[in-house]
Amino acid sequence: METSRADDRPLQRTPTLERVLERLSAKLTRQIWLFGLGTLLAWLSAWLLFAFLADYGLRVPQGVRVLHTLVAVVLPCWCAWRYLLRPLGRRPDRASTAVLLERARPQTSDLFVSAVQLQQRERVEGARELIDDVLREAERQAHGAQLQGVLDESPARKRAALGGGSVALLAGLSLAFPELARTFVLRAFDPSVRWPQRTHLTLEIPLGAEKAAVESKDGELFVRVARGSDVPILVRASGLAPDEIQLQLRGADALSITASSDDTYRTLLRSLQQDVELRASGGDDDGSNARARIQVLSPPDVSGLAMSIEPPAYSGLPARVEFDRDVEVLAGSRLQVSVLTQPAEARAQARLLPEDRLVELGPLAFPAREAGAEPLPGRGFELLALESLRLRFELQDEHGLKNPDPGLFGVRVFADEKPQVSIYSPARAEFDTLVGGWIPLRARASDDFGIAAMQWSVRSPGDESAPPPREIEWRVIADGERESDETRAVVALAGARLEVTALGDAARPVVEGAQYTLEVLANDNRPGAAEAGAARSAALHVRVVSTEEFLRRTQDRLARVRLSVGELESLARDKGRRARELVASLESDAPERGAAASELAALHSGARRVEGDAQAIARELCSIAEAVLYARLDEEADSALMALDTALSTAPRSGSFPWDAWRGFGRGSESGRGRATLAGQLAGLVDLGLTIDLDDARAAAKAAERAAQSVDIGEIHAALGEHVRLAEQLDGHVQDLLARLAEWDNFQSILSLTKDILNRQKALRERAKAALGGK
Repeated sequence: METSRADDRPLQRTPTLERVLERLSAKLTRQIWLFGLGTLLAWLSAWLLFAFLADYGLRVPQGVRVLHTLVAVVLPCWCAWRYLLRPLGRRPDRASTAVLLERARPQTSDLFVSAVQLQQRERVEGARELIDDVLREAERQAHGAQLQGVLDESPARKRAALGGGSVALLAGLSLAFPELARTFVLRAFDPSVRWPQRTHLTLEIPLGAEKAAVESKDGELFVRVARGSDVPILVRASGLAPDEIQLQLRGADALSITASSDDTYRTLLRSLQQDVELRASGGDDDGSNARARIQVLSPPDVSGLAMSIEPPAYSGLPARVEFDRDVEVLAGSRLQVSVLTQPAEARAQARLLPEDRLVELGPLAFPAREAGAEPLPGRGFELLALESLRLRFELQDEHGLKNPDPGLFGVRVFADEKPQVSIYSPARAEFDTLVGGWIPLRARASDDFGIAAMQWSVRSPGDESAPPPREIEWRVIADGERESDETRAVVALAGARLEVTALGDAARPVVEGAQYTLEVLANDNRPGAAEAGAARSAALHVRVVSTEEFLRRTQDRLARVRLSVGELESLARDKGRRARELVASLESDAPERGAAASELAALHSGARRVEGDAQAIARELCSIAEAVLYARLDEEADSALMALDTALSTAPRSGSFPWDAWRGFGRGSESGRGRATLAGQLAGLVDLGLTIDLDDARAAAKAAERAAQSVDIGEIHAALGEHVRLAEQLDGHVQDLLARLAEWDNFQSILSLTKDILNRQKALRERAKAALGGK
C-alpha cells in the first residue's frame, strides 16, 4: 500500500482518531525495523558461519577468503535496503492507516477513512450538519478503538528472534573458541595468519632393545637394526586423526596407511637390506616432527653348532657328535655344546628354555666336521641332559647390536622307560584249574636297552603285604628269533610250568575254591631302576575249582564254541553259494557280470570274515585244550601234555600265536582219537579247528583275493573255482567238527554218569563200613 504523504495533515477535529492512527503507524514502523534487522543479522551470521567453516575445514585460498569478505560487506547492505529502507519508505499515510484499522473493525463501515478524507480536503461540498455528524461519530468510536489484531506481528517477532539467536550463537562460539575466532578475523585481512594445527603425528619404531638400538634427537628417530630385520612402523595421531597418512620413503613411492581400530597407523618394512629415511604426513601435519632414519648393519650370528653326546654307560650306545640340528638323547647323557660366532669376539650367551636360565659361553673346542681335521677354537658349555630343553644363543657385537633371529635348537631327552611285560600263556586273563594241575606261565618283556632280571609273584585276596618275587627262567632272544615289527631293542622270554600246589604254602595250602593273582616282573638294567620298582604284567587270575565245576565250565565253553561253529557254517555256505553264482556267470553268455569288481570285492570281504571267525574258533579250542590238559584230569594224557609243553616252551616266537606247536599236538595225538580219552577228544577238536582255519579258510580267502585283484577273466575263473573247492572242503570239515562237538557232549555225559556211579558206590561202601563198625 504505497500512498503519497504530501497532504497528510494532522486531524485537528478528531484528535482521538489522530492519536489512534499515530500509534498504529508507530507500531507498523517497529514491525518493519524488527523484521529488517532480524533478517539482516540472520543472513550475516549464516554467511560468517559458512565462511568460517569453509576456511577452517577446507583451508581455502586467499582469493576465496577475499570473496567471502566482500560478500560479508555486501550482504548486510542489500538486506538493509531490501528489508528495512525500502519498507520504511513505503509506509502508508493516514488514510491508508485508517484502512488498516477499518479491516480489523468491519462494523465501522469505513467511518474512520471518511473522517480522515473529509478533514484532509480543503473544500467539502455537502451538508455541514452531515459532515459534523460523521466526524463526531468517528471521534466517538475512536475512543474505544483497539489495535490488537490490526497487524500480524508474528513474522517480525520470529525474524527478530532468528537474528538475535544467530548473533547469540556466533557470540557463544567466539567466546568458546576465542583463538579460532581471532584467527578467522585476522585471516580475512592478513593472508600470513595460519590456523592452529589440528593434527599432530608422532612416529614410533616399536623394537625391543634386543633387536634394535633406537635414539631420538630433535623429533627425529635414529635406529640401528640388523640386516634382514623386519622393522615395524607405528604412527600415532593426536587431535584430528585423518583417515589415512602418507609414509614417504626416500627413493621410493609413498605408502598410504589407513587407520586401525585404535586410531593408530601401522605397517611393516620387511627384510631391510639398506639404509632408509622416512617421514609420516597426514591431515595438516607435514611430517616435520615425524621422521626417522634407519641404519642397516650386519648382525652377529652363529656360524656353527656342535653337540657332543656321551650316553650313559649302561645303555651301550656309542658317543656321537651332531652338527647344526636338533638332537635326541637318552636321559643322563652328557652334552658338550660348542658354537662358532661371527664376529668371533661377539659376546655370547645361551638361554636354556623353558627354565629361562642364561649360561655364559666359555672357551671350548669346536669338533672337526671331517675326519682327520683339527678342532676349531670355539665357545660353549657342558650340561647333564635330564629333561627336554631348547637352546637359544644370544649374541651382541661391539655396537650393541644383537642377532635379530637367534633361532632355537632343541634337545629332546627321552627317558629309559620301564620294560613292557605281558603274559601270553595262559591266553585268558582268568584261568581255571584243579588242585593237582599245572599252570603254563609264559611271559614276554621288552625294553629299550636291557633287562636285568625277570621274576614272578603270587598273591591271595587276603594278602596285605607285597608278596616276595620268585625266580623264573628267562632268556633274551636273538635277532633271528625276533619278529619284523618289533620296535624295542631287547626282548626276553620267560617261562615256567608251575604246579598249582606251589601257589600256597604250609600255612595256607591250596584248596578248592582258592583264588590267586599271578604277575610277571621285569627289572630294567638302568642304575637306580630297582629303587623305582619293577615293571609288572597284567594280572593273571587263577581259580582252583572242583572237578565237577571245571567240567561244567569246560562244557559251557565248548557249547559256546558249538554255537560259533554253527554261525560259521551258515556264513561259509552263504559265501560259497555266492561264489558258485559268480562262477556260473563267468561260464554264461555274459561273463562280465561274474567279473564285476564290486562283486569280487564283496566276495573277498566275506571270505575274510569267514577266515576271522575260523581263527577265533581255532584259538578258543586250543585255549580249552590247554586248560583241560594242564588241569591233568586225564592221567593218561600226561605224555601228550609233556610233548605239548615242550613244544610251546621252545616255540620260536615273541608274542604271536604258536600255530605250529598246536598243530603238532593235534596231529601227534592222532592215535589217541579213537580212544575215549580226554587227550584224544581234545586232539581231534584242535586238529579240526586248525584245519578249518589254516588249510581251508585262509586258502579260500587268498583265492578270493586273487580273483579280486585279477583282470583276466580266465584267471578270475580259475581263482573262483579254487575258492569254491576250498569252501566245499571247509563245509565238510565244519560238519565234522559239529559232529565231534556232539560226541564230546555224549562223552561228557558218560563221564558224568560214571563219576556219579562211582560216588554212589563210594557212599554205599562208607555206609556199609559204618554199619559193620556199629555192630
